[in-house]
Amino acid sequence: MNAKTVAIIGGGFSGTVAAIRLLASSKDGGPSLPFGSRVVLIEPGRAGEGLAYRAGPDCWRLNVPASRMSAFPEWPDDFLEWARGHDPQVQGGDFLPRSWYGNYLSERLEAARKRSPRWLKFERIRTRATSLRVEDDTARIGLADGESIEADRVLLALGNSPTAGPLPSVQATDDALSMHWLEDLPSYVPRVLFVGTGLTMVDAMLALQEQRPDSRAIAISRHGLLPMPHDHEHAQRSRFDAKSLARGPLSQRLREFREQVAASSDDWRSVLQRVREDFPVLWRAAPRRMRRRFLRHLRAWWDVHRHRLPEATFQHIHALRERKRLEIAAGRILSTKRIKGGTIVTWRPRGSDNFREELVDAVVNVTGPDSNPTRSGCTLVQSLMEQGLCQPDELGLGWNTDLNGRLLDRMGDASGVLYYVGPLLRAKHWEATAVPDLRVHVQITAHALAASLATPAGSYVRKLAAPLFRRARLAF
Repeated sequence: MNAKTVAIIGGGFSGTVAAIRLLASSKDGGPSLPFGSRVVLIEPGRAGEGLAYRAGPDCWRLNVPASRMSAFPEWPDDFLEWARGHDPQVQGGDFLPRSWYGNYLSERLEAARKRSPRWLKFERIRTRATSLRVEDDTARIGLADGESIEADRVLLALGNSPTAGPLPSVQATDDALSMHWLEDLPSYVPRVLFVGTGLTMVDAMLALQEQRPDSRAIAISRHGLLPMPHDHEHAQRSRFDAKSLARGPLSQRLREFREQVAASSDDWRSVLQRVREDFPVLWRAAPRRMRRRFLRHLRAWWDVHRHRLPEATFQHIHALRERKRLEIAAGRILSTKRIKGGTIVTWRPRGSDNFREELVDAVVNVTGPDSNPTRSGCTLVQSLMEQGLCQPDELGLGWNTDLNGRLLDRMGDASGVLYYVGPLLRAKHWEATAVPDLRVHVQITAHALAASLATPAGSYVRKLAAPLFRRARLAF
């Protein structure tokens, strides 16, 4: 038998769902791994949690309603049904605690392991991958514990990179969501400065208020924009024709979009959702200069309208601003200086030549993950870069891949061994952050990976198993 080993590095959303896909590949009609193969998941923590869905305050909610959070596009109600199994009162429009989703993924993986064929082995390695080399179509993965494993295919599901540094001259706590910085706040009324005003800032502010309701904070970003709220989730599908945005310079496309939104009876969120569906095609077709201009001038506006907050969370943040517990400002931080009584932050408000100084007890970087692999401190990523096994996107958005998720090397050739799925697909598809986008990428890549290993023997096993599992569901 031509048994193969597939190694998945990373056990967040993408890695966990990819493992589920591969374990169920002989049952769901897709290409089956060869008889006797094994799937190895390399992840130091609990599978399914990753950075996004680990345990945290109850105020940390999913930013997408339960009805749209299924990990499997072919079974759109899977997460909603799972949630109702834990609480029958859950509604499709509810924004559930984020830790629930980590539990959901973990349970689905365990169910997939139990229902996978006996000839398909599944193994968990609870450590980090630190290096990777490819020789003769075989990858050797070095592990943090000093061991190594060989694999015929490697799926890199590394998730988001660490937080981007705001400025070289700014000293700030980078791991905002670890909450360790809260422990160092003084006993008297603390004042915190957040570098960034997006979704990560909202999470950090909610956690700060939950533990220290007497605190005050100021959040500064280049534009001073807050994420918009969800609303009209069940609005009728927009009739907006996104093809009209495929012609002309960026300014013309923006003007066309605004005019159609103004003339439409649809809510702007419905129109944006319609554009979002076609945005990957528009992004790939746009010339490099146009994509660069979009990133410089429109990305901040896209992000706050595209990545929205639950209405209740938005109102909570609004109330904190009304009570002067949170100030949102547009500007640029110039420097920080630590003194005995805290940290002096010097910044310049947007559109002003005057400087302002703030004395704060903590400076917390909430600018979000850094998508540029060339700035990554991950030893595994550095190993791939040094060998030329991956090709960073020229705009600093992630890694270049083909449409099946195969990594492109420094010469632009698609790897026969290395695949990638996760938010760094933004370089190719732009939309690669939320579950509704990532689940499709995982499905495509897992299918392509399994197909690259499929053998006549594997197809024969699948043919025998098909009558038994024709009515089987992946959503256990």
